[in-house]
Parts: sequence; structure tokens; C-alpha cells
Amino acid sequence: MRSIRWIAYATRAFIIRFWLLTRNAKSADIFIMLIAYSVMHLTFINLFRNMRKLRSKVWLGLVTLLSSIFAFILALITAHAFHIRINPILLSEALPFLVITIGFDKPYILAHALFTNPNLSPPHLRRHLPKPALRARDVVVESIERVGVRIFRDYVIEMTVLGLGAMSGVNGLTEFCQLAALILGFDCLLLFGFYVSILTVFVELHRIQINRQLYRTDSTTELSKLLDDGNSPSVETVTDQLAQKESIRSVRNKLFNLFTANDDSNTPSTAVVGTSRVKLILICLFLSLHVLNLCTTLTANTAFTRYTSHPFPTTTATAALKMPNPYKLPLQQLVTESLPTSEVDLTVSILPVVQLAVMPSRLSISKFNPSDNEFMSSWTAFVGDPVMSKWIVLALGISVLLNAYLLKGIATSSLDEARRFEDQDEAFASLTPAERAARILLASTSGGINVYGGERIKGRKPRRSSVLGLSMTPTLKGFGAAGSKPTISFTPFSPITPSIFSPSATEFDRLPNRPLEECEKILKGFETGAENLTDEELIELVQNGKLAAYALEKALKKDLVRAVRIRRALISRASSTKTLESSQLPYLHYDYSLVMGQCCENVVGYTPIPIGIAGPLRIDGKAFPIPMATTEGALVASTSRGCKALNASGGVTTVITADAMTRGPALEFPSLKEACQAKEWIDSIEGSRKLKEAFDSTSRFARLVSLKAALAGRTLFVRFGTQTGDAMGMNMISKGTEKALALMGSEEFFPMMRVISLSGNYCTDKKPSAMNWIEGRGKSVVSEAIVKGEVMEKVLKTTVQEIVKLNVTKNLVGSSMAGSIGGMNAHASNILTAIYLATGQDPAQNVESSNCMTLMEPINNGRDLLITCTMPSIEVGTIGGGTILAPQGAMLEMLGIKGSHSTTPGDNARMLARIVCGSVMAGELSLMSALAAGHLVKSHMAHNRSVTNTPTMMRSPAMSRTNTGLPLNARIGGIGTGGIGKPSKLRIENETTHEK
Repeated sequence: MRSIRWIAYATRAFIIRFWLLTRNAKSADIFIMLIAYSVMHLTFINLFRNMRKLRSKVWLGLVTLLSSIFAFILALITAHAFHIRINPILLSEALPFLVITIGFDKPYILAHALFTNPNLSPPHLRRHLPKPALRARDVVVESIERVGVRIFRDYVIEMTVLGLGAMSGVNGLTEFCQLAALILGFDCLLLFGFYVSILTVFVELHRIQINRQLYRTDSTTELSKLLDDGNSPSVETVTDQLAQKESIRSVRNKLFNLFTANDDSNTPSTAVVGTSRVKLILICLFLSLHVLNLCTTLTANTAFTRYTSHPFPTTTATAALKMPNPYKLPLQQLVTESLPTSEVDLTVSILPVVQLAVMPSRLSISKFNPSDNEFMSSWTAFVGDPVMSKWIVLALGISVLLNAYLLKGIATSSLDEARRFEDQDEAFASLTPAERAARILLASTSGGINVYGGERIKGRKPRRSSVLGLSMTPTLKGFGAAGSKPTISFTPFSPITPSIFSPSATEFDRLPNRPLEECEKILKGFETGAENLTDEELIELVQNGKLAAYALEKALKKDLVRAVRIRRALISRASSTKTLESSQLPYLHYDYSLVMGQCCENVVGYTPIPIGIAGPLRIDGKAFPIPMATTEGALVASTSRGCKALNASGGVTTVITADAMTRGPALEFPSLKEACQAKEWIDSIEGSRKLKEAFDSTSRFARLVSLKAALAGRTLFVRFGTQTGDAMGMNMISKGTEKALALMGSEEFFPMMRVISLSGNYCTDKKPSAMNWIEGRGKSVVSEAIVKGEVMEKVLKTTVQEIVKLNVTKNLVGSSMAGSIGGMNAHASNILTAIYLATGQDPAQNVESSNCMTLMEPINNGRDLLITCTMPSIEVGTIGGGTILAPQGAMLEMLGIKGSHSTTPGDNARMLARIVCGSVMAGELSLMSALAAGHLVKSHMAHNRSVTNTPTMMRSPAMSRTNTGLPLNARIGGIGTGGIGKPSKLRIENETTHEK
């Protein structure tokens, strides 16, 4: 009863005080405060509105408010403990502005990071993903690691600004800034303490709701609803709501954004950063106005005037109080009643008051510590308070109910898991031995498919890890023949209904497709997207032109493997053979993020190429293993034999004579005279200097080193030669060439010039060219080695004279007879292309990079062999292009030349060119020795003609007919030059040599 009277009295005093203040205040001040309180309440509404985006209607917003209220209460208690005087009037005026400027952005950022974490789903729904599931607290910790530093930084900045305001010395402003800084400090502590613990409970509740509902319903709508959130609407409801909200969303968002600085984008981090900056500016403006004493609210003049006219008491005043004597009145009444009226002297003696106090014994005093006694007394008084006791009981009740709910949910999910696996065990036990073996074999070869054959958990995942679909079905053969062993063979299967049957596909993926219109709305929905559609629904959207096949990666965001799997199905079903979807082309366990936008488009998988290591080969005093990706047998073994012979003779010496990647644009002029003037300007010192300045300004590494111009009528071809560091440099030089041509075509020089093409084949790129052979392109390298005569005989099985004669006949005379440009070699392209594929170079550039002239001559009176390889146009790089892929990068790392050189840009790429040239020499030496000794056909038949792996060709009826009456041997003999009945040895040798 007393508490009710106290509350009523406090309310009445507050209303009277507020009425007096408003009656004496100006209308403008009242209007400002009304707006401030209105916007403050809009901030509260905006908090719940933002939390609804995280699929929490009430509770998450209430927890955020509760955390802020606790911070406010703790700040008041701390301020009282430190004797910080807080005027309630000042607090009521400034508190709305503090709420508006600080807001609830930080709890929202933390909650958004948590509820967008891909590990939020329950553990058993993520067993197919490569990354193991995390516990609830680990999910929260991972989210804090993402955004915690930014949140703490914002707290520090805001508290620093308020600290500067507290040092201003302005009455009222100093106290409020101190209180606001305390509020922010406690809010930070509670955010990473109390609020984080509540979020951990939310994660557990989210998972329990999904586990419960997954076994209650099989409908697509409920599954969609639960996997998004336990309280979120179904897909159909979301579709209807989106149609209704679309008309009023723009007006509502504009009104809300006007007062809350809110953004409805799907990336709140960007919006919050801008909002935080605006709020920080508002805080600084607020402090500046009060420090300069420009304006305040609900006062006659200023805050300073109020505090000077009504100061707080600073000293204790002493007042003389006349205390009445408690014995005077009773004694006068007693005398008047008992004594006569005659004058009699009366004397009254008043004894002092005797006070009795019962003291406890010393034994009982020693049992209790004074601090413990004080604590128990304070706790008793605290619990005895009628208001606090009710709150304590309510908190205990909520705690008991929540713990009971969590324990029940965990027990239910564990029981359901145990029942499901028991059913699967029974189903697997009922299979025949042959079926068991087949399922186990499928599980071991297809990435962990369910060997029990039972239904998977019914649910849809926001992000699904794509797994290779089943492409083979095992069948048992060989039981018919007596004594034969059963063998397992694989035959492709085609499902009756086209579907992507993969280990990652859930029961949701196998349900019938939703209508096309509904799928299109989900694809373009406000809170939905392609991630909420099944694979078959996405395939149907692409087939109907609602989604481009090349945009699957963009629509599915980070689930690139799923995009590749869907594209495989699309291309397979559109082809005549329909085999790609179930083919053995792999696509799993590959980082497609490095491929997209860099190496390939419309990706459907990757082709593994065997990589062998030749050597090592000693080049310029250092041994290098030679990585070679090839499908030609005996190539790596032959190169290794050449490396052995070169190492036994001291290794290879290389020199680089030039380093310049080229680009040759075609320029057209109105007249031949103007074209000639442009050529002369380019060849002049002034013109080349200006072009070099413009070219070099486009990159830190690109440096123009040469210019070569040639006229063809009114068309001018200019060949820009550029050093490009460790990159191969085609993109770099194209950018620089474009800038140089822009300068050349300006009004100052040749405004009538027209660029026909940035590449006019004067480069020349990926085409045979005498220009590249003569002028060089990329790295120009020459290698040299001396092979001892005994090594030639013991390792290479030939002599110096025989290999020198063969080199002149084959590489020099034979190539000249064929009119070859840069082809004076045995098989330089073989080794170069294999190294290019292994190290991530552009395979198409083997055309000009394979330009090579192999020369051999006897020295030391014919006992030893001097061999050189001249390669003027090796185009390689160690950064960019295919070098960013993991396998190719691993080979470069093995060579010690991955990426850019730490001190001298370009050294890594030049070292790779030296390795290529030295390896080509090893291959040349080995092949020429084999040809000279006559071992080529024998080695290829042993290493490159595997009979067991060669499929038997089926002869068609047309091929089986004989067109003549001659015997088979006579027909073979007629093909060659040996006459009828005599097989041509030259024809057979050319077919079995396979010289490449």
C-alpha cells in the first residue's frame, strides 16, 4: 500500500513539475522537444522493424531494449557513486537526442552477422557440406569475429567525442556527457556479455524449431518456412505479401528513412556505416551548440543561465531549530489538575532516560563477519521490496521454462536421429549381399551417398554444397558361365523424369516443381532469391528464358559448384547425346571463384591432365625439377634422359637477349602524306618520348622499350615493345597502347587519325610470323651445353658424328625444304606446351613460343658435342592468367618462382623462360639421339602403345566389304611404293613413329 502511495505521489509531482516547465517555456522549445520524443519512439519502432528482417518479430527487439535499459540503470548508479550530479530536467531534455543519435545500430549489426552466418542451420542438415557444423556458441563467436572490431571502434569513437564534451566545463553539458559516456560504456559491456548470451540461446531455439518441424510435415511450403526461420511465413504467403507491399513500400520507406536514416538494402553494413557517420556528426554538432552556449530547450535563455540562477547547493547551511520540550505540556496539565490555586512553590525533578540494549554474547558475535552481516541485511531489504521481489520471481520462472524447453528440444532431436538410423540399419540388413556390395561401392566412388537407401532429411538448405551426380549403376555379370568370376561393370542410367540426383539433393529437391510464375517471383523476391529454388526449378527458369545460363553464378552468389552442376544439366538435356549430366567429367573439389571472370566462362567442370616431373636439370648452376602436363607417353621419360646427359656434362648455360612483349595496332590516316608524317613523328626522339610518357603512366611495371612503325598505303602499323615485369603482359600492354594512341590522336598531333584495330596482327600473337622470329617477342633466350663423348655413347647410345649429321639433315635442310619459319628443331613444341599447361601459361601461345633453332657441332677434335637452342619469342608469366589456379600455382611454387619477384620485378618470369629453353634442349638431345640410334619406334611401342587400354574398333558393314578381289596383303602392298604383294616399309614406319 505504501509503494502505491509513493508511486502516485511521484507521478503527481512529475506531472506538476512538467506542467510548470511547459507553461514557462517558449512554444518553439515545446515543439522541438515534441519532435525529439516522436523521433525517439520512431527509433524504437525502427528497431523492431529491422529485427523483423532477421525474422524475429518481438523478442530480439525486446532483448535489445532490455540491454540498453540495463546500461542506463547501471550508468545512473555509477554516476551516483562518483558524485556526478544529474538534473532530472536536463536528463529528460537530452535523453531523446542521445537515443536518436546513438540508436541501436550495433546490436542490429551483430544480430545480422549471426543470422546470415551459413553455419546457423542444424548440424545434421549440414553433413553433406565439406565444412563441419559448429556449435551454437562457436557460430556466435565466428559472427563476433566478423563485425566485433568495427562495433568496438564505433563505441570508442563516440565515447571519445562525449569525453571531449565532458571536458568543456559548461554546466549541465559536462554532467550529461559524463552520463552518456557511462551509458555507452555499459552498453558495450552488455552487448558483448548479456546480449551475446541471449543470441546464443536464439541459435539453439532456431535449430530446435527446425528439428521439430522437419518431422511434422512434408509439404514444400512448411519446409521452405522452417528452413528460413521457425516463425517466418511460407513461400505462398511471402508471394502474396510481396504483391501487397510493393505498392506502399516506396512511400513507407521514404517516410521512415527521413527520420531513422535507415536503408532497406540487402547489405546493411554499407548503410550502417553511412548512418553511423551521420550520427557522429549530430553528436559533434550537439556538443558544439552547447559548448558555444548558442541554444538549449525548455529554458528562458540558456543552460548556463539556468544553472547560474538556480545553482546546486555547494555548502551545508546551519539552521537554528527550536525543539519543543516533550515534558512541558504534560507537567503543566498535571499541576493544574492536582494542586490548589493557591500560590505554592512546586519543585519537579526529572531523572534522565534510562536506555536498555540487549547485547549478543561474544560467541554469537564471532560466528558472523560484519561484512557478511551487512550483505545479508542489504539482500534482505532488496528482496523484501515489493517491486523487486516480483521481478525476481518472474525472471526465475522464465529461466526454468527456457531450460526445460531447451532440454526437451535436444532430447527430441536426439531421439529422432536414433530412430532414423535404426530404420536405415534395418533396411540395409534386409538387402541381398549383391545389393549391399553395390551400394557400398557406390558410396565409395560417388562422394558419400547414403548406402542405406533411406530417405534423407526433408528440408531445404539456404546454401547447398553441390556434389557429383550418380552417373553409373553397378550391375553384376559373369554368373552365367561356369567357373567364371563375377565382375562388376558400370552402365549409364537415365532417370524417367529428368532430375539432378546427387548426394546433396534433399527430398525437397525431388518434389514436383512449383508453377513457373511463382518461381519467377521467388527469384526476384524482396527477401528470397535463387537460393530458395530447387535445381529443377532453376533449370525450368533458364529453359523458359527467365534466367540466363551464364548468370547462374551471379544468381546463386557464392554457391558456384551448384551453378556448375545446373549448367551441366542444361547443356546435357539440350544436346543430342544427353550424356554430359551423367558423364565422368569431374566438377567437384575445385575453387571456381578463381576461374570466374578470369580463366573461363560457362564452366561445366575441369579436365585433369597427368603431370610428370622430368629431371632435375641443372640450369645456370641450379637444379630445377621440370613439371610437364601431357598425355603423350615417353615424352617425360625422354626429357629426363636428356636432363641426365646434360647434368653429367655440367648442365646448361642460358642468356636472355631481349625482354619485350609487343602489341601492333593498325592506324588509318586521310592521306599517305599524313601517314608518313605520323611515321616520322614516331621515329623521332620527341615523338617516341611523348608516347613513352603516356604509355608508362598506365602501370607501375609496364615500360615502353621499343617502337617500330611500318606503312602499308594509308595504314600505319606500330609495334609497341614493352617490359611487363613478371606478368605475361598482354592486358597491361593493351592498356598502355590505348593511352599512347589517345595522345597521338589528340588535337595537338594527328586529330584525323583513326584506330582501325588495337591489334593489327603486327604483334604477332598466336600466329606463325617471321616478325617474331626476327625481332623477337616476350623473352628471347639462348641456351648452350657441351655433352661429352662418353656420355653420348653410354647414356644416349649414339656418337657425336651421327647426331651432328642428323641435325643438319633433319632440322636444317628438312625444315628449309618444308618452308618452315622458326621450325628448325625436332619437337620443341612438345616440351614447351607440356610446361605451359603445368604452370598455367596460355597454351595457344605455343605457336610463336615454339620458335626454336637447334644447332649441333663437334668440338675438341670431334670427341664432344656442342649444342645450342635459340628461342627468340618465349611468352611466359608467373602472375595473372592461369597462374592463379591452385594446381598451376603449386608447380610454380615448386620451382620457386610463383608470383612477383620480391626485389627485381620480372626475374621470376625470366627464370621460367630459362627453364623452358633448357628443358627444350634436353628434349631435343634425347629425341635426336633416339632417331640417330633407331630407338624411337621401339620406345614408343613400349611406352605409348598400351594395348590393354585401347578399345576395339567395331567395323561397319561398309568397311568390311572388299572392293577388289585381291588378297589383303596385295591391297596393302598396292598402297605403298613396293608394288602389289609387297608391303611398304616406309608407310608402316611413318604410322608407328608418332613423332610430334
